[in-house]
Amino acid sequence: MEKILNRKHVLFLVGMTMIIVSIATQFNHYHTEKETMQAVNNFINNGSIPINSNNNEQFIMVLEIPKISLKKGLYNISSQYNDVDQNIQIIKDSKLSSNDISSLILVGHSGNSKIAYFNDLHKLSLKDNIYIYYNRHKYIYELTTIYDIPKTGYFYPENSSQHIITLITCKNNSKDLQAVYVGKLIKKLRVSKTDT
Repeated sequence: MEKILNRKHVLFLVGMTMIIVSIATQFNHYHTEKETMQAVNNFINNGSIPINSNNNEQFIMVLEIPKISLKKGLYNISSQYNDVDQNIQIIKDSKLSSNDISSLILVGHSGNSKIAYFNDLHKLSLKDNIYIYYNRHKYIYELTTIYDIPKTGYFYPENSSQHIITLITCKNNSKDLQAVYVGKLIKKLRVSKTDT
């Protein structure tokens, strides 16, 4: 009888420990995300460079899609954190420029994991806005095209004489297709009042 009680006691303690660890992990994740969102919002409002408190690395730009309440800091192309399994990834074929024609290609996961930042892209419609905050400017894109491509691991960006943004994610309920969302730049605004 004593062995049964000790066994139940041990199982109870193990269960409680797992619950406490889970709660602490969730709290830490929430706290880190809250600090990151404050930095992202500060960047949006006044152009200051946000630093992710989780890894102490600077974001180079912020992506915002108001319709789906997405705001996310993006890392430099050469950063180890510029990886689809950690964040929204800027593809190396992207051409980033404040003045010349640019083509920004972003890839993100869909699904139900905590890194499924592009899970709600399917809710977007033509003419919805996508914002990029970069180099103290706000770039306002209008969604002009939505289409599917086979999931091959390759994407060939369209040649354009305009600034464009391309968002790519797995198509919901399909293992063989990716959804592609293309927006064209319609306005560029200065974010910060001070020049540096």
